[in-house]
Amino acid sequence: METEIQNKTNNEFKLSIIQGIIYPVLFILLVTAAGIIFGNDFSYMMLWYLTMLVLGAAAYPAVSRLFKNFSDRGWIFSKILGWLLAGYLMWFFSSIHIMKFSFAACIVTTILMAALLGALPAVIGLKKNKAVKCKDKDGSEEEGGSFFAALFPYGLPTGSVLFMEFIFLFSFFFFCYYRCFRPEAFGQEKMMDYGFMNRMFFTDYFPPDDMWFAGEKLNYYYFGQYIFTYLTKLSGNTVSLGYNFGMGTAFAVYFTLPFSLAFELMASSVKKAENVKHRLFHCYSAGFAAAAVSVFSANMQYVIYSKVVPMVREMLQLTRDYEEYWFADSSRYIGSIPDVEDKTAVEFGAYSMVTGDLHAHVVNQLYVMTFLGLLLSFMIDKRNNEYADEEDRIDWMHELFDPRLIVCAVLMGIFYMCSSWDLAIYYVVAGSILLALNIRNHKKILNIIKLTAAQGIMFIIGGLIISIPFVISFVPMASGIAFTSKHSRFYQLVVMWGLPFGMFIAFFVMLLKNRAGNSLREFLRNLLPDELYLMLTCMCSAGLVLIPEIIYLKDIYAGSYERFNTMFKLTYQSNSMMAVFMGYVLIRFILRPEMRGQRKWGIIAFLLTLVSCTYFFAYANRWYGNVLDKNEKEELEADYFVKREADEDYYAMEWIKENVAPGTIVLEAHGDAYTLDDRVAVFAATRTVAGWRTHEWLWHNDVDPIDGRNEDVDDIYTATYGDENMVRELLDKYGVEYIFTGSREYARYSGEIDTEFLCSLGEVVYEGISDSGYESVYIIKVR
Repeated sequence: METEIQNKTNNEFKLSIIQGIIYPVLFILLVTAAGIIFGNDFSYMMLWYLTMLVLGAAAYPAVSRLFKNFSDRGWIFSKILGWLLAGYLMWFFSSIHIMKFSFAACIVTTILMAALLGALPAVIGLKKNKAVKCKDKDGSEEEGGSFFAALFPYGLPTGSVLFMEFIFLFSFFFFCYYRCFRPEAFGQEKMMDYGFMNRMFFTDYFPPDDMWFAGEKLNYYYFGQYIFTYLTKLSGNTVSLGYNFGMGTAFAVYFTLPFSLAFELMASSVKKAENVKHRLFHCYSAGFAAAAVSVFSANMQYVIYSKVVPMVREMLQLTRDYEEYWFADSSRYIGSIPDVEDKTAVEFGAYSMVTGDLHAHVVNQLYVMTFLGLLLSFMIDKRNNEYADEEDRIDWMHELFDPRLIVCAVLMGIFYMCSSWDLAIYYVVAGSILLALNIRNHKKILNIIKLTAAQGIMFIIGGLIISIPFVISFVPMASGIAFTSKHSRFYQLVVMWGLPFGMFIAFFVMLLKNRAGNSLREFLRNLLPDELYLMLTCMCSAGLVLIPEIIYLKDIYAGSYERFNTMFKLTYQSNSMMAVFMGYVLIRFILRPEMRGQRKWGIIAFLLTLVSCTYFFAYANRWYGNVLDKNEKEELEADYFVKREADEDYYAMEWIKENVAPGTIVLEAHGDAYTLDDRVAVFAATRTVAGWRTHEWLWHNDVDPIDGRNEDVDDIYTATYGDENMVRELLDKYGVEYIFTGSREYARYSGEIDTEFLCSLGEVVYEGISDSGYESVYIIKVR
C-alpha cells in the first residue's frame, strides 16, 4: 500500500514538473508567433486578452465551487461569469444613474466583482471552518486551514487550467488572424452591431440613445454588445479594434465551452464504464469533436450539394453549366432551393463565425453555454446524491437555492436583455432537466409538482430582478403567436437534421435497451448523468426544429418571411446543443467496447461530420480570400474600410470625431439596411434623424414614424432657398446641429441637392475634395 502511494506521489510530481516546463514553453511560442503575425495590433490584443484573464482569475474562486465536479473546476466559465458580473454591475449602476460609464467606473466594478467572487468566498470559508478540507485529484481529503485552501476548497487543477487556457488563447489568435483579411464592420448586421458599441462606448447612462432615431432611446436587445463594449473600455482599446477582438473572443468561447461540456459528459460516462482503457483519450476526443462541430461544421446540405452532387455530375459527365455552390445556401436551404414563397434561415456556429456579425444571437451563445454548463454540474451532483428519504421530504435549501440554480436564474435575465428568444428556449430546457431530476428523486407527484413549480418561479423572479432596468425602458416588438401557413418539405428536414437526429434515435434506442425499467422513475434512475442530460437536451432540440413547422412569433416580417425569425432563432439553439451531443456520441459509438453494434454507424457519421467540418475553411476561403497571402492582410480596425469605400467621407468623419461631441445630432441621408447608408452615426458615434428603415421599423413595430422622418430628411436635402423656413423648422424639430453631405447623400439625391443653399443654413466647418468623383463633402454647423 505504501509503495502504491509513493508511486502515485512520484507520478504526480513528475507530471507537475512536465506541465511546469511544457506549458510555459507553449505559451511563449504562441505569444511570440502572435507578436510577429499581428504586428501593430499585438499590444492592443494582449491588453484585451489580459483583461479577460484577470476577470476570469478574479471570478475563479467562486466559479470553481459551482463547477467542483469539472476537471478544470470551470476555468473557462469563470472568464464569462467574471466579465459578465463586472459588466453587469457597471451597467446596473449606470442605469440607475449612480455611476457614469467610464474607465474609472469600470475599474471600480472590476474590483467589486473580484471582492465578491474572489476574496469573500475565502474569508467566509476560513470563518466557517478554520480547518478547510481540501480535495486531492484522487478525491481524498486533507486538512488545510490556509487562505489558499479556503480559496480553492476543491483543489486547483493546474494542468487542466493551463490546457484550457492554451486552447482558448490559440482559438482567439486563430480567428483574429482570419479577421485580418476582412476586418471591416460592413455587410449583414455588422454596421448595426458596431454602431451599438460605438454609441454605448460614449454613453454615460443606460439605456443608450438610438443612433438612427435621434431623440429616443434604443429599443432593442443591446446587452450582449454592451459587454464587449465594457471589455473594450476596460482594456483601453477603441471600438474599431474591440469589435474584431470581440469576434475573436466569441470564436474562442464557441470552441472551448462545447469542448468542456463534451469532455465532462464523457468523463461522467467513463467513470461508471467497465473495460474502458485510455479514459482521458475518450474525454479529449469527445471535447475536440464537439468543439470542431461547433465552429467548423455545417449541415448535410453542404456535404450533399457541395461535395456529393458535383461528384455525381462529374461521374455522369454532365456538361451543362450549373450554378456554383455558395456557402450561404446551407443556411438558406429551406425556401431557396427550390425557390418557393417560404423564406427561412437556419444558422449555425461556423456560418456565424465566418460571417463575423457580433449580433445578439451570437453574443448570447456565450451565456447560453454557461447556462448549460451549470445545469450539467447540478445534474452530476444530483444524479450522484442519494434519493429523498422515506417520507419524501424536500430539502428546499439544496434543491431550490443551490448556487448553480441561482446563477441560472440570473442568466435568464441576461438572456432577455441579449436575445429574448433564448429566455423562452432555455426556460423549457431547464424545466425539462429539473422535472426529470425531481421525478427521479421523489415519489409523491405533489412534491414533484411543488418543487418544479418553485424552481420555475425562482427562475422567473431571478430573471425579472436582474433585468428590471432594461424591462422598464423596453417595449417588446412581437405581437403574438400564430399558426404557420407554410411548412418545410420533409426531405429538406432530413437533409438538414437527419444525421444528428438519426444518431440521437440510435442513442435513445440504446438507452431504452440498456437502462429500461418498469416505470419512468426507474428508467431515469438507471441513466447516467451524461445520458440523462443528452437525452433531454436532444429532445428539446428536436422540439425547436418542429415548432416552426406549427407556429411562429409574429413581428414585422410577414408573407414569405412570416416564420423567418422563428426558425432562425430556434434552430440556432438546436444546432448548438446538437454540436455537444455529436461530439460525445461519435466518440462513444466508435471507441466504447459495448458500442460494437453502433460502431459502423458511428464511423459513417464521423466521416460525414469530418467532411462537414471543411465548411468553415471552404467558406472562409471565399469570404476572407487567401489567408496565406501576407499582402492581403490588414490591421484589425473595423472602420478603416470606409476610407477605401468613400475616402473623403472617412476624412470628414475623422474630423467629426476630433471636433464634435459624441452623441451630437448630425443630419445624413436615411438609408437602406445592409448598405453604407447612415455611416456617420455608426462610425463617428453621432446620432441622426432617420437610419436603416427596416431595423427601425422592427424596433418600433410601427413604420409610420420612420416614414415620416424619412420624408422630413428628404425635404431638407432637396430644399431650395424658397424653403428656408420649412427647413429651419425641421432642423429645430429634431435638434440637428450639423448637416453632412457626402457620397451617400449625393447618391440618394442625385441632382437634387442644392449644396449652396444647405451651406447658407450655417457655417461650413469642413470641406473636402473627393478622389472618388463626386462633389465636395461638406459639414455645415447649423446656426
